[in-house]
Amino acid sequence: MELPPRPPNVCALAWDSVFAEQFGIRSKEVRVREVKDPCTGGITECLFGGCGYTVPLGVWLQCARSGCLWCRFLEKRFLDDIEPESRQPSTGCLDPDEMVDVRVGSYQPLAYRRPLFSSILEIILKYRETIVRRPYFPAACADDPAAAYFEDRMRIPHVGAPHVLTMAKTWMEDCATSHQACRRTMALRSTPWLPTRLIDCSDPVRVRLIKTSDEMHGARYTALSYVWGVKLQSHQTTIDNLEFYTNVGMEVTQLPRTIRDAIHVTRALGCDLLWLDSLCIVQDSPEDKHRELASMCNVYRYAHLVINAASAASVEEGFLQDRPLPDPGAALPFVCPVRAENAERTLPTARIGTVFLRDYVLEGNYYDKHPLRYETKKRGWCLQEALLSTRSLVFNPDTLSLSCQVGHYNVGCSRKAMSEPPFVTLPLYDVIPVTGPPILPGSDEWKTIHHRWLLIVENYSSRLLSYREDKLLACAAIAEVFAPHLGPVYAAGLWRDTLLEDLLWESEGRFLGRQRPRDHTYAPSWSWASTNHCITYETWKGPITHHPMAEVLECDVVPQDDGLRFGPVLPGGYLRLRAMLLSCEWDGAADANGLRIATLKVITLSAEPRACEAKVSQIVRFDYEDDGELQDACLLLLTTSESDIHGIAVARTAWSIHRGGELANEEVYERVGSWRALWNTTGRGVLQRFREDASTVEIVLV
Repeated sequence: MELPPRPPNVCALAWDSVFAEQFGIRSKEVRVREVKDPCTGGITECLFGGCGYTVPLGVWLQCARSGCLWCRFLEKRFLDDIEPESRQPSTGCLDPDEMVDVRVGSYQPLAYRRPLFSSILEIILKYRETIVRRPYFPAACADDPAAAYFEDRMRIPHVGAPHVLTMAKTWMEDCATSHQACRRTMALRSTPWLPTRLIDCSDPVRVRLIKTSDEMHGARYTALSYVWGVKLQSHQTTIDNLEFYTNVGMEVTQLPRTIRDAIHVTRALGCDLLWLDSLCIVQDSPEDKHRELASMCNVYRYAHLVINAASAASVEEGFLQDRPLPDPGAALPFVCPVRAENAERTLPTARIGTVFLRDYVLEGNYYDKHPLRYETKKRGWCLQEALLSTRSLVFNPDTLSLSCQVGHYNVGCSRKAMSEPPFVTLPLYDVIPVTGPPILPGSDEWKTIHHRWLLIVENYSSRLLSYREDKLLACAAIAEVFAPHLGPVYAAGLWRDTLLEDLLWESEGRFLGRQRPRDHTYAPSWSWASTNHCITYETWKGPITHHPMAEVLECDVVPQDDGLRFGPVLPGGYLRLRAMLLSCEWDGAADANGLRIATLKVITLSAEPRACEAKVSQIVRFDYEDDGELQDACLLLLTTSESDIHGIAVARTAWSIHRGGELANEEVYERVGSWRALWNTTGRGVLQRFREDASTVEIVLV
């Protein structure tokens, strides 16, 4: 193939090698191999594969100063990484006469007949004994000739532009017609359902509330997921203005910016109806709130599309502003052969496109260091809105993203954030069947569903809520989806059928400086909803099979509202277990993360305590600050698994329980922490001694 004329900003050596070979995308991967030097017999590392060249260091740097884009790119990103041992001992400088080996290759080399889908280019530089290697994301603009060879595109910053919203609308239509999983989910929604109220957006100047009716069968609506912010919204539907908002309406220009943007997007997508909580729920009516919150699961499930205002920290900010222009990385020429129609050969002439190389490590580190860049991922209420939706249009801080049953990707095919956890990326319906009989308890599918629940609880616990009393309410709709398979009894965030395992949550320290209050107003002490800390289960191990070492005798938790059985609970809920209660000696005070050492010494039971020959040190993680009242805390054994022994720490409390309107006269405990012991020789020996020497006792937890 005859190369096009060399651009003046590329040196001849690079043009005739790296650029002529299209960065090695047709070659084998570039690799480092150890070879034996035939002269000295020593072992040295050499570069193989890909494409490249060898050049004296001084010539390379001279080309960089003369304006060669490629040489300047290498100098900026590789020169400082050459190790001091490879420099001249007398001056500490690099030897200009020393040869530098430059190699470029692809992780996924493909023939020209196919584009390089999601490929990664690797550049390796060898100077003496130093080898520096860096991977890069290649991307091209959609209208550039290089786009035929690289799938990734530059991120779109103009998220509110008409052509971008048209692209989103086209994707939405393709999703509805060509995605089998999405079509199957939408088919399950064949039963007509609409929220009680919707916003009619057909008039771009004035919108109004409408009460839905049977005549609106088949109407499509969008739903807004957003962050209210620290201030109360100026426009909320109340008992006093409900009639005015319905008959007269609201001027669009007077509404908060996020709501104005949602109205604009709804109309651009071809819909006239919008649902959002502040206007479609009567905010000062407890009856209306309870009724609407009870159907929240359906609001997002039946929405044609959920608009996720992920970039807006408050309702006043809006989300259609242009995003900062992305760092394009290094813009380099790319030789694009002109392919024949049958794609079996290339014509002798070629065109020059542009490819952008973005540092793989730097881009990955950026997302790792900014896990909460999405404002809606910081708020507790927004989690159920993301998980319950079947399709979402996500206006994130970088660009515009699309999420459905098939996957999560950016408009325009730019690379998505690499740290997106799968259970947040995809809605719930990818693993939870919404029709048919319940999944058989204990089956692999059932274990996967329960594991998904634990993952969600972990994520939810890291999110913020303006009011503590919303802890169970803001995830009630999620629990409702899981109930057919994990239910039917739901106890303040835990499931009766998996109660021993669900009790094993661990506090992850002082999240945002908030401490767990020592009261049981909003949830029992044994529920993760009683703490303001981030909590964790052992989800990183995948689904775990737990073997019970205790028995649940009674679980008494009463919802505040019979219509919200997965919502807030009344004070006074308790749990009765039959289990082994182990006393211990405490070594020192708890550290900043709530960790403290317990030495198991005796077994406290109904009989007299007896010393156990074996002693073992066990780390206990307290749920809240050790204020000296935890000196009498005991360890409760709950389950064993393949690798660990699990339990919680409990302490006596002055709280009491009521039964049948009367105060029960019995000793009551509260949960104060959790513990886990490795299933090794020592752990097995101590557990066996406990089994031989101890009888079980009943314990009441509040």
